[in-house]
Amino acid sequence: MTEHQADQLETADADLQGLVAFLAELYEDQDAKPYTFAELVEELPALGPELELLESRGMKLFGEPIQRYLRSQGVLASEKPQAVVKAAANDFVEAAASEIEYLLLEQHASENAFLEEARRHAVSASLLVTAIDTLTEAFDEAKEVMSAAWRDAYLQDTEQPTAEGAYLEQMRGVAMVERHALPYLQRMLDAFGTQQQTGSSPEVLAAIARAIKDFDAHALAGLAQVDYADSPAVEHAAIFTETDVLRNTKTALRYVVSNYLDCTSPRKGSSIVPGVMTHFAMDGLANALTSVQVANLQRREANLLGLDLDIYRLIRKLGGSVDLSTIKEELSIPKDTTSIYLYHVMPLVKEGLLVESTERMPFTYEGERSQRFYTWWQRDTNGEPRVDREAYHQWLRKRLEALSHREKIDSLSRSRSAFIAKVRECDPDDTARQNELRAEIADIDECINRLNVQAEAHKEAIAKLDEAMDALKQSEGFSDLARR
Repeated sequence: MTEHQADQLETADADLQGLVAFLAELYEDQDAKPYTFAELVEELPALGPELELLESRGMKLFGEPIQRYLRSQGVLASEKPQAVVKAAANDFVEAAASEIEYLLLEQHASENAFLEEARRHAVSASLLVTAIDTLTEAFDEAKEVMSAAWRDAYLQDTEQPTAEGAYLEQMRGVAMVERHALPYLQRMLDAFGTQQQTGSSPEVLAAIARAIKDFDAHALAGLAQVDYADSPAVEHAAIFTETDVLRNTKTALRYVVSNYLDCTSPRKGSSIVPGVMTHFAMDGLANALTSVQVANLQRREANLLGLDLDIYRLIRKLGGSVDLSTIKEELSIPKDTTSIYLYHVMPLVKEGLLVESTERMPFTYEGERSQRFYTWWQRDTNGEPRVDREAYHQWLRKRLEALSHREKIDSLSRSRSAFIAKVRECDPDDTARQNELRAEIADIDECINRLNVQAEAHKEAIAKLDEAMDALKQSEGFSDLARR
C-alpha cells in the first residue's frame, strides 16, 4: 500500500467515525430506534453506500461487529420495539384464527347444520356419527394449525427462546382450540339426548355415544395430550383450566358413556332408566331427565350469580324444604318475601333449578303447611323429599345457639362458678384480690343478663326450634347421626 493510499484510508476511516457520531446524535432523543443494521440502512437510504462501507470496516475500526458497536452507542435499540414484535407475532395467530374459522364454519358447514338438525328431531344415526367423526378430524387439524402459530409467535416475540417456552406456547394454542370445541361437545350431547328421547335403539345410541367419546378424547383432551415429561410445566402454567361449564359437560358425557358403552344392561334392582336421572316436578310425578338435561341444569348452577346463587346455596346447604321466611332471615334480605319469591325464587323454579312444594316442614309440629323449596336433585325416587338430616341437625344447633345463646351462657356460668370458688379460697386479709375476683363475677353476671334479655326477645322462635330438635332426636336413626 502506497503512502497516498494509506492517507486515503485514514481519511475514510475518520469519515466513518464521524458518521457514527452523526448517527449517535441523530438517534439520541428518539424513542423508536431501528433494531438491526439492516433496518438502519432501510431507514436512511441516502446513506446507503456510506453505511455499507461502515459495515465492512466496522470490525477493524471498533474491534467488534458494527451492529453491536452501534447498539452500544445508542444508535440501535437494545430491545426490539414491542409494538413491532407483537404486530409480527399477532400476524401468525390472526392468520391461524382465520384459517380455523374457515375450516370449522365454512368448510364443515354441512356437518354443523346436520348437528343442529339432530338437536331438534330424529336423524340418521350413521350420518350423525359421520358428522361427529368429520368434526373430530377438523379439530385435530385446527389444533395443529393453532399450536404452530403460537409457537412461531413465541419465537418471533422472544429474544432468547427456550424449548420449554415454545412447547408451552404450543399448548396455549391447543387450549384456545379446545375452548372452541366445548360448545360442539354440548351440541353433540344435546343431539344424543334428542335421539334418546325419540326412541333410538341401544345399539344406535351406543354408536353415537362412541363417536362423541372419540370427539372428546381428541378435541378436549386437556392434560391427557401433554407429554409426560412436560406435564408438570403445563399443569403449573394452568394452561388447561377446568371451568364449571367444562366440568359439568364432562359429567354429562360420563353419564352417556357409562350407560351406553361401559354397561350393556341396566343394573339389577335399579329404578332408574339407563341414561336418565329421575326428576320430580311440582306435582310430585316423576319425569325422565336425560343426562343432557342434567348437564344443562348443572351449567345453569354454574352461571348463577348474586342473590340467586346465595338462595340456591342456602337451600342446598339446608337439605331442602326451606321456606321463604327462612331464606329472608338466613340471608338478611331487606326485601319482603313476596318480592323474594317473584324476582328470585320463581325464576329459579322456572329454570328447573328449584322445585316448589306445599308441605309440612319435616321434624316440626303437625299442621304447619307452606311453600317450601328444594334444589332439583333433592328428591328421592319415590317422590318424597330427601332431607339431609345431618345438615338439618347442624343448622338447628347453629340457629338455636344464635337465638338462645345457651352454650355461651353455660360457658359463662362455669366461669362464674370458678371465680366464686377462688373467692372462697382467697386469703381473707387479701381484700385487693377479693375485690378483683368479685369485679370479674360482676362482669360475667352483666353479660349473662344481657344474653338472657336477647334470648327472651326470640322466645317463640326458640320454642319452635326446640320442638323441631326434639322431633329430630326422637326420629329413627338419630343416634347414628349424633355419633358422627
